[in-house]
Amino acid sequence: MRKLGTDKQIEKKRKSSALISVFFLAILVFGTVGYAFLSGPDKSTKQEPQTTTPEGKWAISFEGQTFYLTNPTEDTKDVEVSATNTLNNYVNAQVYIASNNDAVNSELAEVLAKYTSKMQKACYGKCEEDLPEKDCTANLIIWKDSTENKVYQEQNCVFIEGDLKAVDAFLYHLLGIPR
Repeated sequence: MRKLGTDKQIEKKRKSSALISVFFLAILVFGTVGYAFLSGPDKSTKQEPQTTTPEGKWAISFEGQTFYLTNPTEDTKDVEVSATNTLNNYVNAQVYIASNNDAVNSELAEVLAKYTSKMQKACYGKCEEDLPEKDCTANLIIWKDSTENKVYQEQNCVFIEGDLKAVDAFLYHLLGIPR
C-alpha cells in the first residue's frame, strides 16, 4: 500500500511534477521551432561555382554534394527561366528526358540523377524509336535545339530551348542558386 503523506507533501509533489512537465514541454516546443528554422539548405555555405576542373567544368556545391556544370552562373543570366518546378518536384520521382543530345542528357543527369528515383529517355508524343511516349502528365523535360535560349513549363513538362546555357540555367533554377 502507498503512503499518502500530508497535504503539504502532496502539494509539493504536484508542483514539482507540473514544473517538470512544463520544462519538457518547453524543450519539445523550442526543439521543434529550432529544427524548423535551422533545417534545410545551409545558407552559410557558398552555393555558387567555386572552381573549375581541368575539363573546364564548374564545380557547384549544394547541400553537401558537388555538381559539375558546363556554364558558370554569370553566363546563364540572360536565359529566361519561367519554369515553376523546383528540385522537390523531382525528388524520388520518375523523370523522363526527351532529348537526342548526349551532352544535354549528361548535364541533366549530373544533377537530377542524385535526386530522382529513375531517369529515362522518352519521346514527347508519338515517336519512331523504341522509347516510352509521354505527355505533360509525366515529369518530362524536353530539350529542343534553338538559337534562342529559354526555359518554360506547361503542366509537368519543362521545355528547354537552346544550348547547354539553357540547360544550366534550368539546373541553377532547380537548385535555387541565383544567377
